[in-house]
Formats: sequence, C-alpha cells, structure tokens
Amino acid sequence: MVCRTNQSAPFSTDHPARCLTMLTALKGNARSAPPPLGRVTHASLELILIFFSFLLQIITMLTPLTAVEQDNSTTERLGEGAWLALERVRYKDSKQIERTWERVIRKNKVHRQDARSALDAVDIHAVIVTPEPELLLVVQYRPAIQRYCIEFPSGLIDQDEDPIDAAAREFHEETGYQVDKSAIRLHKSAAVSYEPGLTNSCCCVAQITIHDHEKQQDVIKQQLEPDEWSLQTVRLPLRNLMVHLLELERAHDGQLIIDSRVHAYAAGLMAHDQFLGTSTTNTLNQ
Repeated sequence: MVCRTNQSAPFSTDHPARCLTMLTALKGNARSAPPPLGRVTHASLELILIFFSFLLQIITMLTPLTAVEQDNSTTERLGEGAWLALERVRYKDSKQIERTWERVIRKNKVHRQDARSALDAVDIHAVIVTPEPELLLVVQYRPAIQRYCIEFPSGLIDQDEDPIDAAAREFHEETGYQVDKSAIRLHKSAAVSYEPGLTNSCCCVAQITIHDHEKQQDVIKQQLEPDEWSLQTVRLPLRNLMVHLLELERAHDGQLIIDSRVHAYAAGLMAHDQFLGTSTTNTLNQ
C-alpha cells in the first residue's frame, strides 16, 4: 500500500503512523462529500482504516528477525535414556558470538519432509455442547512432577500418520469418544512449541466439538496403554473455567497441578470476556 503526502513524494508503509493519520483525516473529509459518493467513500476509507490499523500493529510488534547460524554437526550427546536424550547445541548470535544451549529431545522424533516436520504430538481441545458448553480434559499422574496433572487430551503422532488421524485415534483411546475425522479441525499454526527453553518438541492443536454426547454414553470406553493407568476424564464448564480449575486444584490438597496450556486457555477466556466484552459461552452457541 502506498499513500502520498503530495503529488511527487510517495509515502510507503515505512512510515505507518503518518499514513494512518492521513487516512483518518481523509475519512473525516469524506463525510462532507455529496451523497451518495460521500457515503461510499467514507465506508471504503473506514475499511481501509481498519486494515491499516491492524497492519500498523503487526509492523510495530517486532523488530526484524535475523537468521541464526546453528551447526547441527557440532551437537554433542550428553546422555540418554530409553525415550529421551540430552544434547548440547552450538549457535552464533546476531553478533557472531558462539553460544551453547542444552536441550532435551525425543529419540524417536519423526522427521517429515513437509511443514509438519517439527511435529511430535497433537493436543486436542474438545468442547461438549450441552446446555452449558463444557471442556473435556484428562487427569493423570506425572512422575516428572510427582503429582497429578489436569491436561488436554493428547498423544504422539506415529510415523507417516496424518495429524488428524492421530487426533482421532488418541482422542478415542484417552476419552472413549469416537469422532468422525471430518469433524476435527486443525488450528492454522503448523506447529506450536511446548517448552522452547527446554526441548525441541512441538505439537499441533486439533479442535473437536461434540454434539451427540448423550448418544455416545453407552459406547464410551477408553482404550488406555499400560502406562496410562491413572488417566481419567473430567468435564468442566467453559463459563468461569479458571474458577472451576482452581477449585479442583484446591480440592486435591497439593496432589493436582494445572497444565500451563490449560491455564493459558482459561486465561484467554477470561481476557476475552474482560476486554472484548462478549461472553465466550454465547459466542460458542452461535
């Protein structure tokens, strides 16, 4: 997009704030134009202004991200177990200073040749549509933290397995619900990071909405692995989700912890209701 402050000097998005100011002034001037031209011009400028305001937010959000040189051939294996390994990686920062970092990797990480190459697993956000929408979560014992954790249903993606197939399989195994794959929607991000300061493990997010909860009651049966001996499901209302999570945590007297992704989901609902002014429950029902 190019704006012009005069006939000879083009004004590009290198100066977005000044361009936004000029568009706002033009929108005001359009009000005084003869109808119907004034209404059309004003409406068009309104749309342009909304777009440019959004563009301005993006432009001013980050400084340019520079490429980082990281030589995988110099990676050291520091230790390993049956499933995980500890590595030291070397890279050069923006000033070409060599630095090191230690990370945990999955030994059986699947390497793909497409945009999903970073994926290890799929997380599943499942909402049961009842009179009050509920979020379906799982609780299981996690030896690493020596406590139970309330989490989204999730699981590893097998070699050559499509993420949607993995989501349907893992969701059925962990919750007992059978969902048609056509009803599973993947979020647009190709991959999201679990804990980037610790591991290179990434996942994708699948969204499932269950409308036939009552019909499935008689056929819901979990298909758990032996190491999932503690896994159980829990349904919490989306309305005031954070309150319900904290009440559940307190009720178990230090034995239960909330997974950070579930906590962020609940915090997002709170922020939506507080700052955007529309009930998330009403939005889901529309």
